[in-house]
Amino acid sequence: MTQASSTKQPKSARTQSERREEAERRILEAAIRLVVDKGYDRFTLADVGAKAGYSRGLAAHYFGKKDELLSAVAQYIVERYRDRPVGADSAPPGIDRLSHEIRRYVEQSPSRAAQALGVLFSQARFHPPLARAITSLNQHTREIWEVGIRAGIENGVYRSDADPKGVASLIHAFLRGQATFVGLDPDYDFARATDVFIEMLRHRLLSTEAPP
Repeated sequence: MTQASSTKQPKSARTQSERREEAERRILEAAIRLVVDKGYDRFTLADVGAKAGYSRGLAAHYFGKKDELLSAVAQYIVERYRDRPVGADSAPPGIDRLSHEIRRYVEQSPSRAAQALGVLFSQARFHPPLARAITSLNQHTREIWEVGIRAGIENGVYRSDADPKGVASLIHAFLRGQATFVGLDPDYDFARATDVFIEMLRHRLLSTEAPP
């Protein structure tokens, strides 16, 4: 009897953990939908819980305050994107891999998650917990781009006088800027802007001419 009980306890603990993980995911997804449909200020934590199919108090129980929940939403969106498998990730650092990664980001711009992230970026300066989360995410994202540029320089595929930090900041600013056009300017041509931007990077990173 004691042995049977001991074998069941880990299974019960895992099930409870899995249930919480599922509930948190559904709450985060519900928050994404509400941010896009209603903006930052026109819904409550109770609305999120109800939208997720749970009690109206569960979102507050798990995340505390609305700013904390939306900080978690921003991190969830970015981490979910980073976790997506990409065939070009195995390619060596270079302009082809860089172009692929940039296009992948841009292709996500019309998605609901990307639209929600754009709303959160615009509100971050007014909400300190969210601002801290967004700042941390931005810094980490720029560091990832910078690492790739430095690797390309070290491998000899990029020009030796390229500025890794400056190029990384430029890429980050371009990609974040795309989110401001989603849903606002139907005539904005994401593909054309991306092609021109990549060509500019190609010249900056590969050209043997002296930089301007």
